[in-house]
Amino acid sequence: MALNGQFFHMKKAITAAQLAAATGAELIGSGDRIITDITAFNNCSAGSLCFLANIDPKIDAGDVASALAGAIVVTTNDIATQLNDQNRDADVSWLIADNPRAGFAVAANWLVESETTPDQPPSIAPSATIADSAIIGSGAKIGEGTIINAGAVIGDSVIIGAHCRIGANALISHAMLADNVTIKAGCVIGDSGFGFEMTKDGAVMVPHLGIVRIGQGSHIGSNSTIDRGSLDDTILGEYVMIDNLVQIAHNCVLGDRVIITSQVGIAGSTTVGSSVVMGGQVGVADHLNIGEGAVLMARAGITKDVPAGAKIAGFPGEDASKYWRDQAKLRSLLRPKK
Repeated sequence: MALNGQFFHMKKAITAAQLAAATGAELIGSGDRIITDITAFNNCSAGSLCFLANIDPKIDAGDVASALAGAIVVTTNDIATQLNDQNRDADVSWLIADNPRAGFAVAANWLVESETTPDQPPSIAPSATIADSAIIGSGAKIGEGTIINAGAVIGDSVIIGAHCRIGANALISHAMLADNVTIKAGCVIGDSGFGFEMTKDGAVMVPHLGIVRIGQGSHIGSNSTIDRGSLDDTILGEYVMIDNLVQIAHNCVLGDRVIITSQVGIAGSTTVGSSVVMGGQVGVADHLNIGEGAVLMARAGITKDVPAGAKIAGFPGEDASKYWRDQAKLRSLLRPKK
């Protein structure tokens, strides 16, 4: 996914050599290549800045070939050598860093010049109702019949569709909302996620250059938070129902009609299929796939992929029927003998 120019702006006409000099990376290959985009590795193409921390067998060979067709890749010298040997025809500008993720973060933070748009009036539909104390950012668009309540802050370039309801003191930035979306009081939508890389000089914050996209008819409960993506977007499908006090981290993708009850936390880059139901206080680890129609019972701890239609309970999460059988056996063993 390309950098969203509606919300983020890169320095213009920066070469690989200039980027290497600015970030202290070693440059191998052409220094004249112009950097035109910042992407994840599987979307990397000529002129894109991406990074590769290790050679993952899950990465499609076609993605590797595309990324190496003139891309600027932040990686280690060992990985660069190995990929060069495997793709001898590739014309790559390599930026070599001891820690590729930290090197990428430094480079991307330097390249992104601004997160604001030039000052321009917001576009507010005549039938929208905006509280006097609400703040509407530059270039924001508010649809017909939408209501924005007291103290809400709508950031620059945010798009809110028709007949939405934005609760008091909600904060929405780097986001696009479809029609009939409800964001209740105190929500934070589109802020940067908890992404950093530790180095000998301290933490380097990984830039969050994606946005949040929320499908029509979705409902976000009070004081919930949805982080924008780091390189890809955080996406909620249509008619997603989220209770109060829920945390959805960067790059998560939720399908249609997902139901999430209070105090659930979903870590970054997890995909949740349509019609999944999560009980209260469920915790889901990062980079997992939760299959369509799965039911995660209250306080389940999800540490691995969940098949479609499964019912999961306990920590670590397992098939619910097995979990309850084991609990019954345990109680029987611990019950005092008469």
